[in-house]
Amino acid sequence: MPPGRVSSRPTPNPVDHNPFENGPRPSATPRPRNYEPVKSWVAPEETPVPRRRPARRRIPLKVIIGYAVLVLAVVGGLIALYSFTRLYNFLGNITVQREDTTGQVIQGTSITGHGRVNIVLLGLDQRPNDNEGTRSDTMLVLSVDQDTNTANLLSIPRDLWVKIPGHDNNRINTAYYFGDLDRPGKGGPPLVKETLLENFGIKVDYFATINFDGFRSVIDAIGGINLDVKKPLLDSEYPTEDYGIKRIFIPAGLQHMNGQTALEYARSRHADSDLGRNQRQQEVLLAVREQGINLGLLTNSQLQSALQGAIQTDLTPGDMLALGRLAVGMKKESIKQFSIDANITKNVVIDGQDVLQADPAALQKLLADFQSAPVPPTPVSAKASAHIFVYNGTFQEGFAARTQKFLQSKGFTVDNVAQAPDAGNYRQTVINVYTGKQDVANELATALGLKPDAIKLKGSGGQPGIDIEVICGDDLQVPS
Repeated sequence: MPPGRVSSRPTPNPVDHNPFENGPRPSATPRPRNYEPVKSWVAPEETPVPRRRPARRRIPLKVIIGYAVLVLAVVGGLIALYSFTRLYNFLGNITVQREDTTGQVIQGTSITGHGRVNIVLLGLDQRPNDNEGTRSDTMLVLSVDQDTNTANLLSIPRDLWVKIPGHDNNRINTAYYFGDLDRPGKGGPPLVKETLLENFGIKVDYFATINFDGFRSVIDAIGGINLDVKKPLLDSEYPTEDYGIKRIFIPAGLQHMNGQTALEYARSRHADSDLGRNQRQQEVLLAVREQGINLGLLTNSQLQSALQGAIQTDLTPGDMLALGRLAVGMKKESIKQFSIDANITKNVVIDGQDVLQADPAALQKLLADFQSAPVPPTPVSAKASAHIFVYNGTFQEGFAARTQKFLQSKGFTVDNVAQAPDAGNYRQTVINVYTGKQDVANELATALGLKPDAIKLKGSGGQPGIDIEVICGDDLQVPS
């Protein structure tokens, strides 16, 4: 178009103009492999940031230990409460009301921690299908001084001729029989108490009875007792419970007795006399006490079962527990023994009966000594008089010498040590007793952490001058 002329055609708008609208679109440039069209960009959502948990607060170790101790204390307390409740219930089952001969209930308690308390212990001759009534076969009076924690023990022979209140004169063992006739099932013990008061001036506060079956069961429940029999006991006329007789023999020396043997030893009359029997009964009673304390007498469930139905007392459960605490703290040397024996009695025949009659003056002197306040004895350690020999029954070098040093630090007298000829054969430690040092053997077992069955009563065969041998076994642990 010539210059200067203005075209009449409108100028195309660059936005609207399509250069290919009047012709074909040129062929597209080939796309490369793996081509992916560009996606429209979308702003990503904000990724949530997880919240940080607050750091756990660490509980100090001492607080954890404190909680553990508290839990253990609570659990232990519950167990102790259960055991105590069980024990208290058991004691309640063997307790009867304290009554006088008229049946009047006696209130209050004599076990206050002060003054003297007297208890009569009765072994009853109760037999199956016995229509002749029950008599006391054994009678002992235990007098406890609560202030000095000492005791006196008096044996009374069953054939002693006395006045029975409300009845004619008779053997003292008939007091229970007549009381039981007056008030069946209840009158025996109260009349025994009244008989002791009238004839001896002894005010008895409480009673405890046990029959033959109970006696046997008690001894067996505590694992038997150990007694040093001074001389052989032979009785060819020992009375059986079916009213027959049999022959019994118990050799001299240290003897481990079960319930039946202990009963025969305590009851036999024909081996020596009724008076010799009194001494044996006291020996048995003290041995039972010693073994019972070692094993925890009142908490022994087998013992509780044995006593159920075999023992009866008018001590309350609280009184029995209080007496038990006194007994545990009472030394054997603090128990003084008395007996109405041949020195103050004579055999006489009254109304056709062979009985014992006491000399009044001698009896009064004995009773005055019995009821006087006992003087606590000066403690004499039995350890010092017992000669001990320690053997090493293992192959640990110096084990016997180390045991000797440990025992000497505990007050024992250890004369010598040596290697056992048969070392290596002792998995368990053994304590051999060759003389009557049973008390020392019990203390040895306790000091060494051994059970009572580690003690073996030999009686003979030991070295001259040696009372006890300790043969150290693999189980023994002695501080270095």
